[in-house]
Amino acid sequence: MAKENNNNTNNLNIPKGWQYLPFGNVFEFIPTLSLSREQLTKDEETAESIYNIHYGDIHSTYNANVLDFDRELRIPKIKDVDANIKLNTLKEGDLAIADASEDYAGVAACIELVNIKKRTVTGGLHTFIARDNSGLTEQGFRTYVLKNPVVSIELKKLATGSKVYGISKTNLATLEILLPPTKEQTQIAQILSTWDVSIEILQQLIAKKSKCKKALMVLFFSLNPKSKNDDRIQYTLGDVCEFLDGKRKPIKEEDRAKIKGIYPYYGASGIIDYVNDYIFDDDIILLGEDGENIISRVLPLAFKVSGKCWINNHAHVLKPKAIVNIDYLTNYLENLTYEKYNTGTAQPKLNKKICEGIVVLLPSMDKQNKIASVLSAVDEEIQILKTQLTHYKQQKQGLMQVLLTGKKRVKI
Repeated sequence: MAKENNNNTNNLNIPKGWQYLPFGNVFEFIPTLSLSREQLTKDEETAESIYNIHYGDIHSTYNANVLDFDRELRIPKIKDVDANIKLNTLKEGDLAIADASEDYAGVAACIELVNIKKRTVTGGLHTFIARDNSGLTEQGFRTYVLKNPVVSIELKKLATGSKVYGISKTNLATLEILLPPTKEQTQIAQILSTWDVSIEILQQLIAKKSKCKKALMVLFFSLNPKSKNDDRIQYTLGDVCEFLDGKRKPIKEEDRAKIKGIYPYYGASGIIDYVNDYIFDDDIILLGEDGENIISRVLPLAFKVSGKCWINNHAHVLKPKAIVNIDYLTNYLENLTYEKYNTGTAQPKLNKKICEGIVVLLPSMDKQNKIASVLSAVDEEIQILKTQLTHYKQQKQGLMQVLLTGKKRVKI
């Protein structure tokens, strides 16, 4: 039974006309197909295409709260369909929910499907498809029923697992969701969608700027220059940098807890355990004229850091020599394709000897400075856009906190 104008387990007073209902009273579950990535393709759309919503794409590919089939070009399709398989096709407004996540933040991540039109779409691996046949939710608002801050807290309590967190249909069906009247749902969805539009525009601008930078890097750093006037000299990474891998000191057992979280951490595998972690001593911190150094990571990541930091034994620490601009070299290494230098099999590796032999093409220092300046300017533009994007996301999160809980009402 609906609980109207009452408190839920979080003691939240809800406005008149709002109600808590079990998810299963509002939505019904539609059967899905458990297809692996190998059974899917991203070939161009045809009249016979059958789309499949994979849980991994809900987590990492689709950036918006709705999956718009007219705009999203990365939705995979089924390679070969068994004629004997019953296809439960999806409809406009269905919710696709990931039933598994590697962290609590992604538990029951969901998107609402729009502009399906005549396309054939099915649910995929580790997804629940929820359809509102009750008429209690409005299109555009459904994507937020599990994102309500209060509901989200209760949802995470239902998640089970250790390394991977999952939720069952049974638990989800009993989860109480908070629903405003349908007219208010429409207004809330419209308000939040304006932030979604701004967020999407910024994401597109960042993608364009990043693509522009990649094009510039190919132009500046090509290993096969076509121009006969190319005056770059070929060196190796060992020629232009000193490798400091052997100068790291292990952290003492008693110091680990004290400095955990104080300094930035770098390494190919992230923080796994503290046995292999290191911190620089003061006499090794100041590398180069700016007190900066490059840490180059496997497949591929090269970047510049300042001051003290943690580093594990899965990274190489390089001190650039006077013949190379550190920003030029950082971008040069970022542009490289590292697969040919890989010495590992299942786990890619770049050993020190091979790293020292990586070819580096250096123009005059004046040209290095100019190239570094151009790329730094693009980086600054990208960073400004990313900062704006963060602010917009924070603003939207703040709106969700008050609009989806009824703390702030909209005019109808």
